[in-house]
Amino acid sequence: MKRRKQNRKKNSGGFFFPAPLALVLFLVTSGVIALIWMSTRCEVTGERIQALERQKVELRQRMLNEEFKWTNTRTLPNVQAALRKHGLRMDWPTSDRVVVLTRRALPERPVGAAYVEYAQYGGGEPK
Repeated sequence: MKRRKQNRKKNSGGFFFPAPLALVLFLVTSGVIALIWMSTRCEVTGERIQALERQKVELRQRMLNEEFKWTNTRTLPNVQAALRKHGLRMDWPTSDRVVVLTRRALPERPVGAAYVEYAQYGGGEPK
């Protein structure tokens, strides 16, 4: 009698790991890696925001200092002292030296060459 061949696939002696369990483990591992990545990105972004906020506070303080210096320089006694220091003599203008400018009325909708001039003064078609 002839001996039957054994089915090697059924009787394999290797390690067997179920596919659904492998899929679940892969998804859990991927999720953990994604959470770690997002956590580090949030930490880096938070540190950058804190550095920018510190820079903002510093720049605001510098701006306030410069504004104070500028307003202090523009006071009348300081301006007069600067004029004396540089040897300048300034006086208020007389009434015949004052020019009064009035704004000319622009037409509602100019035509032709006047339209170009009107557009330069902020008029023109709405955007």
